[in-house]
Amino acid sequence: MSNPFLIGINGGGTRTTLIAVDPDLNILARVETGPSNMHNVGLTIVRHTLSGAINQLITQAGRTLSDLAGIGAAIAGMDRPEEHRLVEKMFAELYPNVPVTLDNDAIAALVAGVGRRYGIVVISGTGSIIYGISEDGTRARSDGWGYLLDQGSGYRMGCEALMAIVRAQDGTALPTALTERVLSKLKLKEPFDLIQWMYTPEREIREIAYLAVEVIAMERSDVAATGIIVRTADALAANAISVAKRLGFGTTPFPVVLSGGLIENSALMWDRFVASVQAVLPRAYPVRSERDAAVGAAMMALTSPPSVYREGASTHGTELSLPKKPTEQRNPLTTQIAQRPTLDLVRLMNLEDSHIADKIAPELP
Repeated sequence: MSNPFLIGINGGGTRTTLIAVDPDLNILARVETGPSNMHNVGLTIVRHTLSGAINQLITQAGRTLSDLAGIGAAIAGMDRPEEHRLVEKMFAELYPNVPVTLDNDAIAALVAGVGRRYGIVVISGTGSIIYGISEDGTRARSDGWGYLLDQGSGYRMGCEALMAIVRAQDGTALPTALTERVLSKLKLKEPFDLIQWMYTPEREIREIAYLAVEVIAMERSDVAATGIIVRTADALAANAISVAKRLGFGTTPFPVVLSGGLIENSALMWDRFVASVQAVLPRAYPVRSERDAAVGAAMMALTSPPSVYREGASTHGTELSLPKKPTEQRNPLTTQIAQRPTLDLVRLMNLEDSHIADKIAPELP
């Protein structure tokens, strides 16, 4: 090979990112295309989507197929052996002489953040998944049941935003500023217009998931939006704690990579998640990946990928400092409480109190 290069594929339920990199991980080209989760669109469409995008990527990179040294493909919905076999067969038919490394899309984000398959990754986007790998290669996961069942997903947040609007309209909940913001976003005149919008047969999953952006925009100014963020963060934290305990994490520092459009763009969700996890597992430390997950997928195809992980230190090279005790930490919900109305203050207190039963439930046995 005169100009060897690698392809990394980060395939999700909404879109797929492909990159071409040289052996030093310098990005040569990048292509965005449609979803590649076979459970959402079917394997035939996945095959067509990926083959077309790979051809486009190779052209943009100024390389030829004969220069392709390997493909790292991290694709959502590829967990069970049968799914792995189907995708492996697809790549073998498309690129018979190219080594392909396959894994779940969560692993690409983990490798991008940590440099290797170790630690926990939390992804919150259209759907959500929490995936962990121990030093000996043991794996555990939570969520990842699909957009209808995932607890920490944008789809769920979008549905909760719509529920907050209709409950306020029905008079069973206090008014929320989400009403005006979401109706304006959807170009609707009144809440009753949501019926036709929601039940249109052509309505796409991503259109509902995108409403999470409106929730995040109001996370500090509207208590209904704050509540949605808090519930999402707490669900992600509970799943991350479950994965960590199943893998035996906790006695030594271990990384938790936070990835996905929701948790990366919501300061409240990030802070709430970290505080909730560290209250139970103080040696967990958050990692904000500086690499694209597609780069992580390409790293999967390398025999010896460059590691950014160092025991007892964060990926930014700073020494790990253990967090304060939960009772000594600042509550993320009260950072701007002096500027909020009194009603917001008592509503936030009530929001926190509502989680007491959830915290006690795991201890009932």
